[in-house]
Amino acid sequence: MKKIFILFVMSFALVGFTACNSGGSDLEISYDEQIAFPINLTIDGDVLSWDAVTDAAGYYVYVDGEEVDSVRTNSFNFAKLEGSRIIFTVVTKAPRGMQDSVQSNSIAYMQNKEAEISSMMSAIEANELPFSEEFAEELVNKGMLATEFEDMMQAMEEFSEDITTVDSINATYLAIKDMMGSVKNPEALISALVKFTLPEQIEKQIQFRNYQIDDYQYYIDNGFDSWGGYYQEEVDRLTEENEALEALQEQLTSSHDQVVKSILLTIEYLMKVEEMITQDLITNITNLTETNSLADLNVSEIVLVKEEMVNILNETMPTQSEFILVINTLYSFSDILAEMANVDLGTAVYPEKMAATMLMTFEAYIRFLDNLDEEFFTELKAIGASNDEEIMIQAEIAILGIIYFDDFLEDNENLLDEIKAIYTDEEKEEMFNDYIQTMEDAANEQAFTSIDLSFMTFDKMMALQVIFEDAFNEFLDAFVVSDGQILRAVAEMAIYEEEFRDLEYYQRDYTEYNFNNAIFGMKVANEVVFLLNSVVSERSEAEFDEVRGFAVDIIVTYVPTMLMSEKSITFTKIQAMVTGFETFMNNTTTEQYDQVQNLFAFLDDEDIFLDYATLYEDTYENNLEDLELESNYFNMIFMINTYDDYMTSGNRADVDAVIAALAVMLSSSAFSDLDAEEYPDVVTELLDYLDTITGEVAGMVYTNMPSSQTDRLDDIITEIQNIIRQIPTA
Repeated sequence: MKKIFILFVMSFALVGFTACNSGGSDLEISYDEQIAFPINLTIDGDVLSWDAVTDAAGYYVYVDGEEVDSVRTNSFNFAKLEGSRIIFTVVTKAPRGMQDSVQSNSIAYMQNKEAEISSMMSAIEANELPFSEEFAEELVNKGMLATEFEDMMQAMEEFSEDITTVDSINATYLAIKDMMGSVKNPEALISALVKFTLPEQIEKQIQFRNYQIDDYQYYIDNGFDSWGGYYQEEVDRLTEENEALEALQEQLTSSHDQVVKSILLTIEYLMKVEEMITQDLITNITNLTETNSLADLNVSEIVLVKEEMVNILNETMPTQSEFILVINTLYSFSDILAEMANVDLGTAVYPEKMAATMLMTFEAYIRFLDNLDEEFFTELKAIGASNDEEIMIQAEIAILGIIYFDDFLEDNENLLDEIKAIYTDEEKEEMFNDYIQTMEDAANEQAFTSIDLSFMTFDKMMALQVIFEDAFNEFLDAFVVSDGQILRAVAEMAIYEEEFRDLEYYQRDYTEYNFNNAIFGMKVANEVVFLLNSVVSERSEAEFDEVRGFAVDIIVTYVPTMLMSEKSITFTKIQAMVTGFETFMNNTTTEQYDQVQNLFAFLDDEDIFLDYATLYEDTYENNLEDLELESNYFNMIFMINTYDDYMTSGNRADVDAVIAALAVMLSSSAFSDLDAEEYPDVVTELLDYLDTITGEVAGMVYTNMPSSQTDRLDDIITEIQNIIRQIPTA
């Protein structure tokens, strides 16, 4: 089973970004496997050595971060080097078809090592820290001097005091900068903590649980476990936790170098970011935080902050090799995480490509920030300076952001396409199948009956992905074309609702409220139809069939499981119902497609909902007293006229074909228990009746309705009700 990481990978590899024009990745990316870095560096006299790396083509030796030599074996004689402190790291040279490793963890040659360890121990004791001599020796092995340790402890103590009294962002920045500036060798401290302090803390946790286990076991042995086995459940739980903690101890020992390196990369990244943060940047950020509103926004200042942040993110971007290392380290702890947190990472799936995906996604995020230019912030300020209600201001901000997001997609098509193309189709299929298996296993662990996701094949899901990506782009383009009018319509509706609720109860006119709500609702519906038709109108029948087929697959997979709880329905009948439903859907695909296309096009092209809102407003704006008396008649006339406009001979033929197919399905013995065989005939009778009265209703008026018209409408309503009453009731 593969859970968290597979889900993470799938979210990027299979869905990724929806790309819409230029700008490929600027990163150096390789999909070759990365060879392991050397571990267990040791120094014996003038010889540096390390564990040999499988498949290594040689090694590069570094001193203080600079390459000094290249060797073919896993040792290096440094007798010719001078210095009282020489800090080494090593890189594995990869064979053809692989990537070189990252630099190893460090080890230091110390001319007066024993004396330095003694000084380090004195510094530890002077600071009243609970660290052993082994801890002190590890610090020295990594090249830390006692004076450097003392400076770091002093800086941390000063930081602890300063941070409690800071009263501004600038003061916080200075306190952090002073403290970070004292950290000269973070690897030494990380390595000592991981090697000695962390295992000690884990051991204390194990002992604490053992004490609890002993207590619970005492109650069990003496017959006090009368709470339905609660004590035994606690013993089992604590035992499992201890087994996981013991495995973690063992893994920390066996993967010490990898853990230290991964933590170090994170710390160094944060330190690089901190080093690039300037006093001017902090000052500008402080000024921005003190801005009371968007209307007071200093556009030039926020553009400077944004550009500086983008520069920092670009300059401190981690390398692919660093990401690969962190990913592999996490996977080395997968079994333990599975035990401790029920999180199974499984086997690492293409760490090089996973790292590339993360990096390019980060690059895309940075580009999106960079896309927010001076014009964007100027418009943002103008929105804030308007006299609009807060809800409308929020809507305008959202519209502006979505429009800029659309620009970002169009300007970064190549980069976004590169992200989606990182994994091959074969690799995506492998990960997808693992993901489906994970979903099934997880569901089956929680359910009494198994679930089957076999209908969710890779090919089908990839086809759906393409359809939904295209649909998203079309929806977004339509939103931009409409200038986000749907959000304004929703905001207007919300503003009115808020104003109405703020009135005292005796001030509320519910007739006026219902009138305005109907108008707002129709205006929102009109914008929804425009957006949806922009998507629907671009879909082919094959795409419609793909989406419809997937929906049918879901229904036929899960509905039988739900029906199985009905003891009166046999499995054979359920299968017959499923078969009948599938046949009905498959036999009416073309008619369904035509109706979806025609209906949305009709509603959009004819502005049906907007026409309703306009006519409704014109009719009752100054005649609210007639609203309660006539609104039902108004709605009836409008709906019948709309039906008449829509129901062309072609549309009626499609509807009749669907009704006929439905009648065939319901006449099957599989559906006899539903007592629904008469439904299709009732629907046909209703449509036939509407066809007979459309000409008559078309001549009716919406205002100043004569009693003869309302009487006739009452007769029509009664006739419709009589037709509907033919439907059997349970």
